[in-house]
Amino acid sequence: MRQKAKLADLALSKAETRLSQIAGGDHIDANKTNEVAVLVWCSHCNPVQRAHMELIQRAAQLVEREAQLPVVAAFLVPDAQENLELSFGLRVSLCQRACEESDLVETCSWGWDCPRTIERIVHQLTAKLSWSGGLRWNFKPWCLVTHFEDAVCQADVVYVGQAVNAPSEDPPGTELQAKIREARRRIYEERGGSKVIASAQPVSFVQQEMQLLQLLERHELELVASSGLVSCKVLECLRHALDEDTSHADVGLPGPAGVQSETESPVGGCGTCHEMLYP
Repeated sequence: MRQKAKLADLALSKAETRLSQIAGGDHIDANKTNEVAVLVWCSHCNPVQRAHMELIQRAAQLVEREAQLPVVAAFLVPDAQENLELSFGLRVSLCQRACEESDLVETCSWGWDCPRTIERIVHQLTAKLSWSGGLRWNFKPWCLVTHFEDAVCQADVVYVGQAVNAPSEDPPGTELQAKIREARRRIYEERGGSKVIASAQPVSFVQQEMQLLQLLERHELELVASSGLVSCKVLECLRHALDEDTSHADVGLPGPAGVQSETESPVGGCGTCHEMLYP
């Protein structure tokens, strides 16, 4: 059944805790509104990998070092694209399991495009935490991207991907390669006044995603476990989804917050049928 995203309240307890932790810092002025950073990464998360969480931590360190802003929240946003191997509901559930192991990152289950998602995330943070710990806060969004072509919003960008002058994945010496390299440089230099922090990407998400999907399609979870590409909690959720898929059990599980079918019936949290795993 086709799914649609529904606006749900974000989990903000981690952000509130971090605000409390930095409230007494030397760089915090109790007599004015203090600016803090919020990271947002819109990604397929098909499925979410350990590398997603590691890259968010790396991006947070870059923002804190280069922009001199404490990062108080980060949101991993799986998109609602329907032509992916794993369903939207399952990808949201996997992200929620992965975020349980982080003291910074939460999942945003809306499934919207990046600009609208960032706007509403900042709106919720402002409405609920702009006055927190006896201090007033202003939330500055930073969009994490792994390709410059994805930097479509007006937020400042922390780019963790190929170096601007790195060769493209096309055959060397082609005209297309030169155009791609020039496009990277132009996007990097002409961001319309917004800031860009760039760093080399240590992993290839595309290759790892393909590897994981091939293993999942063959139900080779032991190899998924030994690869170390996903966390234990994500692996457990995948195992449950595959077990339900194999047994064809018609068992409903509580769905992730904010994800509903068009008939408003709950979506299985870790997948309850073949359509949840491979729609």
